[in-house]
Amino acid sequence: MLKILKRLLTEKNLANVGINSDKALEVQVSLLKKKTLLKSAYKTFYKDMAKACDENFSSNGLEIELGSGVGFFKEIRKNVLTSEFIRKGPAYDMVLDATDMQLKNNSVKCFYAINVFHHISFPTKFFEELDRVLVIGGGCILIEPHMGFFSKLLCKSVHDDEYFDEHEKNWDSTQRNRPMENANQALAHNIFVRDKLLFEEKYGHKLKVIDKRYIINGLRFICSGGLGFKQILPSFTLIFLRAIEVILSPIPKFWSPFRMIVIKKIN
Repeated sequence: MLKILKRLLTEKNLANVGINSDKALEVQVSLLKKKTLLKSAYKTFYKDMAKACDENFSSNGLEIELGSGVGFFKEIRKNVLTSEFIRKGPAYDMVLDATDMQLKNNSVKCFYAINVFHHISFPTKFFEELDRVLVIGGGCILIEPHMGFFSKLLCKSVHDDEYFDEHEKNWDSTQRNRPMENANQALAHNIFVRDKLLFEEKYGHKLKVIDKRYIINGLRFICSGGLGFKQILPSFTLIFLRAIEVILSPIPKFWSPFRMIVIKKIN
């Protein structure tokens, strides 16, 4: 039944299109432009990340978005540099491998990443690169799936090319041949919540998690169908969905699909 429902809701232009292909990126760009609910949800991502940067990072340096994909962060924050690793699409400012950044030491004020971290096969190398390229007082802002009942159910049900395993022991993986495939959406939870003490032991003398907060845009994102499925509610429901999100905002851990993790370089 679930497979039939997913097939019916899948955007027809994405059927049989490889998730890593430039064609998929092209289709997703057009979807984001026409989906009012999705664009609104992304604006919340961007505004919350920009606010977190301004509140927590006062150093000078570059601001770079990792895995920019089809996004439009530059429209919200003009000084952000966009980047991609393999896929070609919009006019990105740079090609950037998060585990081997061709950037100068102590040159970056802030990295932003929306649902990118769990696609990094070697997060330990990413943390080493953060330590190298971030200025002291700078940091990284990640938005990742939240380990809640609803979010977990959604992640396990929707994505065929990813999985959600909060029990996976290793942080690093050798199974991901391509960035968008075979990624564990529970990676952020495993490292920053389950293995919090281990992260602090390994990296705490340089990198510190200073904030973890929920993103209040989940109803808009889900009802938009995201970048792979058809929008399930009409665009005029935007104001009602936002109102419901505000009403539910005191209890986000029970329904919000996304959580923000703010990491600061302290030494």
